[in-house]
Amino acid sequence: MQAELEHLRKEEEHVRREIESALEKENLDRERTMVGISESESTVGTLKSSTALSEDLEQIRSKIDRFHPRKRLELFPQVKSSSETVLFCYK
Repeated sequence: MQAELEHLRKEEEHVRREIESALEKENLDRERTMVGISESESTVGTLKSSTALSEDLEQIRSKIDRFHPRKRLELFPQVKSSSETVLFCYK
């Protein structure tokens, strides 16, 4: 009786792993097709891969980093007036 119970538990665990594996594969396939669509079309409103999202995040960070020095320069009115004078010369 114990051996049969142990056998059924092992079989149940095996079936559970197969189901989880099949569901995981199905989800990955679905995500791949969605990502494939977003690569060939506009990415607005579509699913992006984590790699693409990481690249977007890095681009945004670099834009923020470029903006911060300009913002700090505006704290110094002398620098701002000098830059405006230079711009006026080139107009």
